[in-house]
Amino acid sequence: MNNTLDELDDLLFESKDKNIKQTETIIKKMVKAQNNTQNEEELIRELNIDLLTPNPFQYRLSIEKDIIDLMQSIHEDGLIQPIVVSETDNDRFIVVVGHRRLEACKRLNYKQVKCIVRKRMTSRELRLNVFIENEQRVNPSRIETALSIYHAISSKDIKNANEYAKLVGKDRSYISKLLNLLSLPEEIIIDLKKNESTSDIVALDAIRRVSDKKKAVELYFWFIKEGTRKELLERIKNDNGEKNSSHQKIIAKTTKKDTKITIKQVLTEEEIKKVLDYIESQIVLDIKN
Repeated sequence: MNNTLDELDDLLFESKDKNIKQTETIIKKMVKAQNNTQNEEELIRELNIDLLTPNPFQYRLSIEKDIIDLMQSIHEDGLIQPIVVSETDNDRFIVVVGHRRLEACKRLNYKQVKCIVRKRMTSRELRLNVFIENEQRVNPSRIETALSIYHAISSKDIKNANEYAKLVGKDRSYISKLLNLLSLPEEIIIDLKKNESTSDIVALDAIRRVSDKKKAVELYFWFIKEGTRKELLERIKNDNGEKNSSHQKIIAKTTKKDTKITIKQVLTEEEIKKVLDYIESQIVLDIKN
């Protein structure tokens, strides 16, 4: 059984993109620079705020959350962590990291801000930095992150969820879970966009798997108001009963027109989820932003 899954894993997630290693190196340097700006002081410049443009690939749905506290902090202590920007051809700069800090400085009527200036980045690099910036937040917006992944893949800048995971140094299943959140019922997505009610990806993924959409919505609003993850998972397990029993099989067939995965052995529930997570992540979702 384990050998079969290992072979499946190799088959599903093999990547032949020669640019992966190069892009991985770039991303690692970006993360290092964000966490250790002291060694890069020669790159820090004071730039006029009106020369800074938001990252066009930053699908930030709301910037109001905690903005007052951030303004208070900057007002009292100044902008301690410089904003990271990328050069462009028209003497302007694209914000790579620090969109909330920039907004806070604007509202405080700053004319100039300290910035770490990077060389011009490709759209591929800018898209990956959206993920890095969102993940560094205390309570990241899962829908914002999912949208950034979806658009990166659908634009062809990134080949698939597997490549995206490798480039940002995350587990494949984690990226798949994020991407699959976009198939949550519309009522849940609207609330997450507007209120960022939870960032619990385990709970959200469990709710997404509930086949009854009305029940899924009920569980979601119960969970964000009063439930715990443990209670939620227990409720879903009890509701499902034997629906997700380990006696399921995944059967498939390969033809000239399409390829399907064949696993003849009986899989456990956990093993089935692993396979389904990958398959679902490869489906181009019909999203209404």
